[in-house]
Amino acid sequence: MTESITGLNIPSLQLIVSMGCDLTKIDNTLDTPVKEIAPYLVLAPGSAEEVESHRVTNPFSKTNGHCVAVRVTAENAADGWKPTVGTIKEIDFQSMPGVWGYFSVRSVMATPLAALIASLISNRCRLSVAASSLGVLPMRKRGGSCGVHASAHHGATPSPQVRPPDAEVHAFADSQFGHIFAHAPTRKQANYLLTLALKRLRVVGELHTNIKYVEELIMSDDFLGNEIDTAWLDKIIARKMQLQPPAVRDVAVCGALLKASAFVEELEAKLLKDYIKRNALPPPEALLKLVEFKVEFIWANQKFSFEVFRHAKDLFTVAANGSLLSAKLIKVPGGSYTCLFAGESHRFHYEVEPGDRIRMTLDGKVVFLEKEKDPSVLAAPYGGKLTRYLVEDGTHLDKGGAYAEVSAAAEGPRCP
Repeated sequence: MTESITGLNIPSLQLIVSMGCDLTKIDNTLDTPVKEIAPYLVLAPGSAEEVESHRVTNPFSKTNGHCVAVRVTAENAADGWKPTVGTIKEIDFQSMPGVWGYFSVRSVMATPLAALIASLISNRCRLSVAASSLGVLPMRKRGGSCGVHASAHHGATPSPQVRPPDAEVHAFADSQFGHIFAHAPTRKQANYLLTLALKRLRVVGELHTNIKYVEELIMSDDFLGNEIDTAWLDKIIARKMQLQPPAVRDVAVCGALLKASAFVEELEAKLLKDYIKRNALPPPEALLKLVEFKVEFIWANQKFSFEVFRHAKDLFTVAANGSLLSAKLIKVPGGSYTCLFAGESHRFHYEVEPGDRIRMTLDGKVVFLEKEKDPSVLAAPYGGKLTRYLVEDGTHLDKGGAYAEVSAAAEGPRCP
């Protein structure tokens, strides 16, 4: 932050001070040319040094613009900012002039960077560094742009032997795994730049992130007007701030096509194993299920039921309540999907959570697609390590009562 508005490395200056060096006498004494420090030093008004140097005592008059930063964390902002754990399959981040950042994650399996780059080059892939192969990904380039992507794409696929492994935020790590900075002449401009960068940032994995919530927070009137303090976020958490959900039609269509795609993939795999690999012809009724079937799910306590007709590999018609809608579902590299219908384009990815609940991130907003719940089955809302049971087996539980404790990152949420 301070480096971007002063051009000085504050931690290095702190080390110099701890060594007993006088910062007022350090300019023009180093072998390596550095930016002058003197204009940023505050001297006591009226002191001999201040009178002799004719310098102002307000160092902020020498700063360059404003810098705003966001910490990208593996936290569920919709549930009191509780930390989450899990793998990261893909990080898609594109820097811009005035915007840069870095991501630091733990690799599940070490992969030498040299071997990875050699594989990318030999396979003529676009050189987009795999996020999971590095401990720290610095993404900074002033006056231009550069990007990071967790997988190579728009070219040949690297051989499986050097495929980048998934990264991971584990239970013993801090929840922060990324940092994004935006620099501009004014605070408002820096906020707008940072908002645009967050809109372009995409993290695909098992964990939750704070990206969409932070995007809303930095454009709030309080933040834009710099009317915040250390208790500001606590107040927002206490109010249980919720994001505006996606349009019902978008969730319905994308959710129906996601369930349809999963059904088709599962059925095709079964037919391949049970019939085709045995040189047998699948029965007509089984083949009919590949082109005409029903899907259903529950979202926001409402049940959605659809009939889906499949005309081609990625072309569908969705029927519900006497209405028909044509849509196209395209699977893109990295496991995400692009859904086209009614002249609009929507992008989403998903993860399957405990209890067969699907967490779908649709245009950056998270929605949960659930099956009808079996009241005899109790499932934790988070992945983690079971620490202990809070009640004995056979004990009666009231609605919302805690029955077990699960350790996720630094906290141990109780499972209602």
